[in-house]
Amino acid sequence: MEDTATQERSSFMGKLKGIFTQSEEEEAIEDTPHPVHNSAVVNIAKTHRYSIYVRKDVRGMEDAHAAAAGLRQGLQQILNLETTDAVLRQRVWDYMTCACQMVDGDIEKISEYVWMVVPNSVEVIVEPVTPKMTSMRN
Repeated sequence: MEDTATQERSSFMGKLKGIFTQSEEEEAIEDTPHPVHNSAVVNIAKTHRYSIYVRKDVRGMEDAHAAAAGLRQGLQQILNLETTDAVLRQRVWDYMTCACQMVDGDIEKISEYVWMVVPNSVEVIVEPVTPKMTSMRN
């Protein structure tokens, strides 16, 4: 009789207790053992996917505009200007320098006419040249 009287008078604290406590059914479900498999457990960490655009053959300022638009979207750009004539190469360099400055990005020289242009969300770490690397070039 005492239980029914307690159930009929549900106070604010009683309701709160009901929200934060588990019922016996929920406890029974949690106490049941899960089947154990002999297979290896693989934890897959979710990573952020990003893209790097490689522009192998820059033929005109349209390619530079496309690279700058990609840079504004936060995408890394690699520009190969080896086959580009000297005048256009200088124009592309000037344009990409300004575009990079607008997004607070960075330009890193990979080789004589290949540049990597990255937005400010990307950190480029360049290791210093060691004596062993210098001797390999000679």
